[in-house]
Amino acid sequence: MKKPRQMSFFSNTGAGFGEVKLQIDTLAADPAAKIGLRIAFLALGVEFLVLALSWSRLPPEVPLWYSRPYGESQLTGAWWLWLLPGVGLFINLVSIRWAGVVVATEKLLAQILVWVGAMTAVMGLAAVSKIVALML
Repeated sequence: MKKPRQMSFFSNTGAGFGEVKLQIDTLAADPAAKIGLRIAFLALGVEFLVLALSWSRLPPEVPLWYSRPYGESQLTGAWWLWLLPGVGLFINLVSIRWAGVVVATEKLLAQILVWVGAMTAVMGLAAVSKIVALML
């Protein structure tokens, strides 16, 4: 009986920058993944830009924790707004790295991972834009 092959995301030798660039180039060759990559990086860029341009006009406390009861418990310091693009960037980088690893064997999984990163970035952009619009 043939032993099943175990899929690993990270090699034991460690991936160099050239290998990661090659994986991203391979992802960009796929039309569906290319659109997802563009949307993800555009949304993250706009998200950082919106925060940077509106930073001086934001009040010291902004609403961020919408799952908490209405009132002061939803407020937090303005610096916490950088958490949204930071988490979006982290999720995007991890999903693109995993997609780059599996693109040769599982094309659909790679596309799904790229689009998960893109949708996370778009949702972060919507949240940051709404919070900034409320405060200005």
